[in-house]
Amino acid sequence: MPAFHFILLALSLCFSSPISLVTGDHEIPHRNLADSICPLDFTVVRKFIFDSPRRPSFLDVPRKCQTLLQGIRLVRSNYLRVTGNFSLSPIPSEVCLDVYQKLVNELVPWLDIRSTCAFDATLLSKSCNNISTRFQFEGLISKPELQEVNHLCNRSLDEDSSCTPCQGTLYSIYQSYFIENASYCSGYPFIYAGALANREGPADSGTAKCLFSLDYTSTNANNWKKKAILCATPIGAAIGLIMTVMRKVKD
Repeated sequence: MPAFHFILLALSLCFSSPISLVTGDHEIPHRNLADSICPLDFTVVRKFIFDSPRRPSFLDVPRKCQTLLQGIRLVRSNYLRVTGNFSLSPIPSEVCLDVYQKLVNELVPWLDIRSTCAFDATLLSKSCNNISTRFQFEGLISKPELQEVNHLCNRSLDEDSSCTPCQGTLYSIYQSYFIENASYCSGYPFIYAGALANREGPADSGTAKCLFSLDYTSTNANNWKKKAILCATPIGAAIGLIMTVMRKVKD
């Protein structure tokens, strides 16, 4: 029956996984010597910048460099969460920057983060206000301010209603303790909050969006809804055709 075959075809087209036109989009990259030496886990940032449906177009140079800088801050926040340290020693920092360069080139082969964005190893190795550990940070910030950070940031930051108060107290700390220092100091309160104040951790989508402006929105659920709507039309038409034919046969 042609209508029956049509239904089978519609179902197979609607709910089968699409074939990727880009080879290796989600393949796990080989870990080489540089990856093993670098103590930073760059896989936590991959989904926010490189696999994200909202990944940057990389046409606007300042914007792309800012996005990549926020990626470094997220990775450092994860490192702080695991080790209690903000900074690396110089040699691993150079290696880690090479690892990040390799990851960036998977998306944009022509982009050199050193020459285009002026990134260097000090982004990972140089401390701010001589703060290298969580205890040094907590020793600098007043106890009431730290309590406020823990109170306002230790929750899901998915919604603006929870994100904005957390951001506000972190900006206040930045203005009080870091604003007169180098630009790489500006991320310290946010790196700390993502690592040690927020219960979800920096790799959580809501935390990454709120504290590091990295917006990862999975389209799987939306795609399924769109498929269901698109599939309803041809399948419904086919079922209607079958019912019409059956009525005519009965008549």
